[in-house]
Amino acid sequence: KSIEKAYELGVSGYITRPFSSAVVLKKINNIISHYKRQKKLTTIINKQIYEKYKNNDMMIMILSHIVESRNGESGLHVLHIKKLTKLLLNILVKKTNQYSLTLDDMISIEVASSLHDIGKIAIPEEILNKPSSLTKEEMEVMKSHVIIGAKMLNSLPFYNDEPIVKYGYQICRWHHERYDGNGYPDGLKGEEIPIATQVVFLADAYDILVSESAYRKGIPHKEAIRNILEGKSGAFNQLLLECLLDGQNRIQRELGCQMPDARCQMPDGIKFDCCPKISKL
Repeated sequence: KSIEKAYELGVSGYITRPFSSAVVLKKINNIISHYKRQKKLTTIINKQIYEKYKNNDMMIMILSHIVESRNGESGLHVLHIKKLTKLLLNILVKKTNQYSLTLDDMISIEVASSLHDIGKIAIPEEILNKPSSLTKEEMEVMKSHVIIGAKMLNSLPFYNDEPIVKYGYQICRWHHERYDGNGYPDGLKGEEIPIATQVVFLADAYDILVSESAYRKGIPHKEAIRNILEGKSGAFNQLLLECLLDGQNRIQRELGCQMPDARCQMPDGIKFDCCPKISKL
């Protein structure tokens, strides 16, 4: 029973008395050799996984950059979305285990975030780059990019079971859904919206606010945070808003946002970088 319990606790082997030093030495060397082989194999596998995601990421970034060039967006938009998605996911998994996200899930979501607007490749340029407000009909055409992007991924002849494709489909189709159910195309509400999509929606909302384009001026970091917290950019998961608050200084630093006073104040006197709970807002 003691031996069984020892194995359950992770023991690699045991030696009974009487024993010889030669046997003990041989057993220890065997265990060390096994550990080295395992470590080498793990390193090889990790390297292969890294290369796989690097190649996927590179191709997706190229394709997304082509879409952006048609849309008049900054070439940094896709890169920003990836960085923000990764940052928010890292904060989220430390804050809660509600969504059971593995490291592989997080990497797949980060890469797939680059595909969020891939459907815009089928939207006419005169609508994409119109400097004035869109008409109701034009807005409906613009909204169709979420369905188009999702169909593009869903109709792939191969790789449908790959995590990047699965998350890419969710992100393409639902990254304009709102937590209160007032989004499109399916009017999903709350946790009906996959967490991958919720994170990308928040990342996209922030970067759109702070980035400049041919037909839109960006706003300062603190103003963008205020805009999101006040619900002017849509309804978000409260937990993700807490993640945004927790990571605001890193967001400003890593995305190069300029903000003269890092401890900016809300109208009610609450400071962004020291507010522990979004409920206080």
